[in-house]
Amino acid sequence: MNYPASKPFKFNLSAPGKIILFGEYSVVFNKPALAGALCLRTRLHFEENSSGIVHVKFSALNLEKEFDLTDVKNYFTGTHQNENWGEYLARLNNGIRNLCLKTLSESQNNCLLAFFHCFQNCMNFSRGFKIEINSELPVGCGVGSSASFSVVLSAAFLLYQHHLKGSQNVSELVRRNNNGICDFVDEFKNTVSEMSYSCEKIFHGSPSGVDNTTILHGALLKFIKSNEGHNQMEMINTKSTIRILLVNTNVPRSTKTLVENVRKLKNRHPEIIENVLKGMEAIALNAVSILKCENTSKCSENFISHFGELISLNHNLLRVLGVSHPALEEIIQIASKYDLHAKLTGGGGGGFAFVYLPDNTETCKIKDVKKELESSGYTVLEVSLGGSGLIIEEFI
Repeated sequence: MNYPASKPFKFNLSAPGKIILFGEYSVVFNKPALAGALCLRTRLHFEENSSGIVHVKFSALNLEKEFDLTDVKNYFTGTHQNENWGEYLARLNNGIRNLCLKTLSESQNNCLLAFFHCFQNCMNFSRGFKIEINSELPVGCGVGSSASFSVVLSAAFLLYQHHLKGSQNVSELVRRNNNGICDFVDEFKNTVSEMSYSCEKIFHGSPSGVDNTTILHGALLKFIKSNEGHNQMEMINTKSTIRILLVNTNVPRSTKTLVENVRKLKNRHPEIIENVLKGMEAIALNAVSILKCENTSKCSENFISHFGELISLNHNLLRVLGVSHPALEEIIQIASKYDLHAKLTGGGGGGFAFVYLPDNTETCKIKDVKKELESSGYTVLEVSLGGSGLIIEEFI
């Protein structure tokens, strides 16, 4: 799709949230995790303008700003990602302080850090533009809101950069997948993966990469982090859709702090915590094996009971790491009254839990457990896992 210079370049992107089914925390230490894309999505609208104004609107954080393109270039000149990461972020922060006189919350500041990180890593822009991001995902609860934001933001800047270079037709980056949905070619996805991971470092310090990878590619994903930068990824195809109740404790927490606490615990008790992490590894690998053999008669009769048991086992090990919370424990106790398995997902310490709903779960049981969870003060959504990753919804 070619755009004449007189016609503003516009497009809409979206990316899902994610939950980790098995392996949060162990994935940080190079062990496998099994994650799935949520049906809840983050949506981005990009529109070029001729006014020389950069307009950002991040509705979930009540953040809307306009910047003069010339000011942005002046404040961020000489800021390069290849310098010391801490010094680089300090320079970006200094530029934000110069541009924004109003005090920002930590979440708002981090989103602007990610925005200007993407901005200065792409071409020098000669025209203004608007980026508006809306999300169905709650912020800071462990369902990938920051990674979903990072993926659509990175993709938008890289797509616009490609358009400005004029070296190829932008439509050559787009392909129609097996479900008839327009996503992107692998080479472009790889570039988005790199940039979105660096954005995630702004939000979380030392992320594993499982969030942005799952959100970028969608479906169910087995993921293993590599310290050498060559992460292992395997898409898991299943016959049936995995359904869950996604339960928000409404308890805020910091993933960065919780991960650091687990690192400190591992440093104090390396042998004990390594064995806990190895247990999580075995659980994740067993879960992958169960999903892979779901279609066979040998597996189908034990699928429901074994998969549910693995969920409870994984949560028990997360308790050992100290990342549960009384609200999470109450959710798990309520689910168990209905013979359903549940666990925390994401960073823990609050945030989200999920309740696994086997295919044979009666509608009345789902209604009853949902009612009891909501009457206990929790927010509950029935959702499915394994949908599309980053997609382009529309060239306008």
